Amino acid sequence: MDSAFFKNMFKGDRVLWSIYGVMLIISVIVMFSASSALAYKSGDYNAPALRHMLFLGGAVIISTICARINRKAILSLGYAFLSVAVVSLIYTSFMGGGVEENNASRWLEIFGIRFQPSELAKLGLVVVLSYFLSVWQTEDGVPDRCLKWSFGITGLVCLAIFKENFSTAAILFAVVFVLHFVGQARLKTLGKILGGIVALVGLVLFLSYVAGKFDVEVPGLPRAETWVSRVSRHFDRIERKGSDSYVVTDDTRQIDYATMAIANSDGWGVGPGNSVMRDHIPYAYADFIYAVLVEEYGLLGGLIVLFLYLSFFYRSVMVACNCGYMFGALFCIGLSLMILVQAFAHIMVCVGIFPVTGQPLPFISHGGTSILMMSIYVGLIQNVASWEAKPAGEPAKA
Repeated sequence: MDSAFFKNMFKGDRVLWSIYGVMLIISVIVMFSASSALAYKSGDYNAPALRHMLFLGGAVIISTICARINRKAILSLGYAFLSVAVVSLIYTSFMGGGVEENNASRWLEIFGIRFQPSELAKLGLVVVLSYFLSVWQTEDGVPDRCLKWSFGITGLVCLAIFKENFSTAAILFAVVFVLHFVGQARLKTLGKILGGIVALVGLVLFLSYVAGKFDVEVPGLPRAETWVSRVSRHFDRIERKGSDSYVVTDDTRQIDYATMAIANSDGWGVGPGNSVMRDHIPYAYADFIYAVLVEEYGLLGGLIVLFLYLSFFYRSVMVACNCGYMFGALFCIGLSLMILVQAFAHIMVCVGIFPVTGQPLPFISHGGTSILMMSIYVGLIQNVASWEAKPAGEPAKA
């Protein structure tokens, strides 16, 4: 196969494809070690990693298809994903139709296929709002009256996600907020919106804390007690860390064993496949895979992965800057920022900076919906990279 074949197959920016490919290779290597718990359940050591490889192969195919679809079809794709996500979120969060796992109903199962509606919502909302922001542009930026619609839609989607998945709702809102900043919304208006949201979330957490003290469930928020307890355990753990009386409990063993895994690396790593803590960390193959990676490949391995995410974001911003259409530039920045923020959230949990959130590491963690959707992100960003220059006089929108 010559270079012409690969150039035709992988349409878009070569550097982005290379970074994406390297991260998928890292995923395969780390999964052979981190999936020991899954291997034990299946009775076959290689089966989980091999299934993961097959899924990654399918994700690559999906990303190449998304890189080649018609530019105008991207908005339709965004509307479709957002519509399905909203209906699914209402069904899972408010009608009790979700599949419960880890005390959360975040999954929906149709014909034996399980997926998280929130993942569809993230893509759909970023694409649709990017289009709205592009068509609402005036000489003075985006009018305040338009923000009522965009943040109204965002609020409804985040509210549906918030009930079962606080961290995902927070990440989505943060990305949308930055998207409005990039889309030239007024800073004063954005400041008022941010202040209102922070006050509202603070009130909910305070009520959750008070309700927990009196052993009362917050109406409509079954996981409020979980949020408060995680934050409380996080700060309590920091206070007790290093003391002779510190004891690993069922409530803290996830982050405690993740911290032990990182410490066990001694900075250099114990070597591929030699992780000790992978059998002790719950969901080591998903929520704490970065800890296993650092334990085996040391500080250098952890920094390389961090560098790859930063490079992917930087290159995506360059693609956005070279795009003559504001719609493409906005959703390119939005999707790449979603990847970066989620990666940082995962990493900061593993190193003990954030309370446990359950966010997978993009492209690397085990998880069908997440890997598939992140690969679609890559395909759409590559789609923007291959757009032709905007004709003179044409408005900067799709």
